[in-house]
Amino acid sequence: MAQPFAPGTLNGVRVLELPGLTGAYCGKLLADLGAEVVKVEPPESDPVRHLAPFKDDQPGAECSLVFLNFAAKKRSAVLPLDTVHGRRQLADLAAAHDVIIASQTAVELEALGLGSGTLSRRAAGAVLVAVTPFGLSGPHAGLPGNDLIAQATGGLVYISGDLLQPPAAAPYYQRNILRRRRPCP
Repeated sequence: MAQPFAPGTLNGVRVLELPGLTGAYCGKLLADLGAEVVKVEPPESDPVRHLAPFKDDQPGAECSLVFLNFAAKKRSAVLPLDTVHGRRQLADLAAAHDVIIASQTAVELEALGLGSGTLSRRAAGAVLVAVTPFGLSGPHAGLPGNDLIAQATGGLVYISGDLLQPPAAAPYYQRNILRRRRPCP
């Protein structure tokens, strides 16, 4: 029987996580397994810091429960990615890491100086994990996505809702709600 991954499984693996919500969970999983994760944030702070819910219902950069959960066990590097100097620092960081987690499209990565050509030269051994709705290449690359779009492209929306109405998301808990629940012991 296969053993589950134990904490510390990825000790010694260096991960660079670019800004964005979709890659934050991936970085959290790798950090939980022992990888050293550096989260890149713009000077104006990561937008994830402003997602509700907030501790004690008080918004603030250090109060987002989403951010606090996803940023646990990570270090932060604040870089001005809208400047040449900031993008150069980012490329240097990428060259020093084993894994790069990106929530950006191929065009956005190119603008940051981390296009495929740059990465193959500067960080040849690094693994690029692109957490995007449709990948970095292909006919849908770069298109936005969300839960409803994923359900629609996967075919699940076809069997839910009314053809004459806007799309309806599938229920999250797909089980027979008419079945009687057993009381807790």
